[in-house]
Amino acid sequence: MRHIQALFNLWKVDRVFSRRLADGLRAMKNPPYTDLLKGKPLTEGWLAQQLRRVGIAPRPIWIDGASARGYHVSEFEDAFARYVVEAPSTNNQAPEKHQQPMSKDQWPSRG
Repeated sequence: MRHIQALFNLWKVDRVFSRRLADGLRAMKNPPYTDLLKGKPLTEGWLAQQLRRVGIAPRPIWIDGASARGYHVSEFEDAFARYVVEAPSTNNQAPEKHQQPMSKDQWPSRG
């Protein structure tokens, strides 16, 4: 969740297409969810499946005259409060290599 929050802050947006969010997560160095992917690439579908576990689902949104499935940052407020352990940096940058990544046990369980 911290990586998603960092991307919203970095991009300074209140909504994002699923495609862009997945691209942003794939671009991150040493993401904590690589074990969950089991060697497969992060896709929009995989991301949607993971987010549904915390009550977040992609929906049709409009950005700059284009429509696609995506997310509003407001849908993440509860998940950010529950799963983001430390506040995002005040300089609105994505997590750096020296920051502790979110471990597998901080992702919602499949319960």
